[in-house]
Amino acid sequence: MKKVKLFLLLLIISICYSCKSSQIIDTDNFFIMVYDFENNALKDVHVSIDGKEKGSSDVYGRLSLSLPLDNEEHTIQLSKSNYETIILTTTLEGEKVLYYKMGSADYYAALAEKELDEGHYEAATEAINKALTINTRKDYLYLSHVINVLESGQ
Repeated sequence: MKKVKLFLLLLIISICYSCKSSQIIDTDNFFIMVYDFENNALKDVHVSIDGKEKGSSDVYGRLSLSLPLDNEEHTIQLSKSNYETIILTTTLEGEKVLYYKMGSADYYAALAEKELDEGHYEAATEAINKALTINTRKDYLYLSHVINVLESGQ
């Protein structure tokens, strides 16, 4: 019986000494959620904050992050191949979900075709220029030329 009491006493002492206090850092957990303009979740969107890579979105377009609450502005960059790059500056305090939409080159080219069909040349030019900024495919260049010719009335 003495051995059991001694064992329990040693166990309690070791537990008490093994617990050590640490400084609590005030952090805020939040999600970044990224979708395209057709409300499809975007996987593998690279997220960096203040120039430091923080990870990539999952199949649901989400990335969970934890940052210190510091009331300072942070630069968030979202990038994905064949999609527009989003760069913005924001304070993160109090935010739980940062929700973003990104357009692909194909989305903007299709939008340009739609605007062209409706005779909205300025909107078509704006959309095809966004597509060309993302990807300078030959078919986008051709569509840009067609829009320019139709807009000038030739």
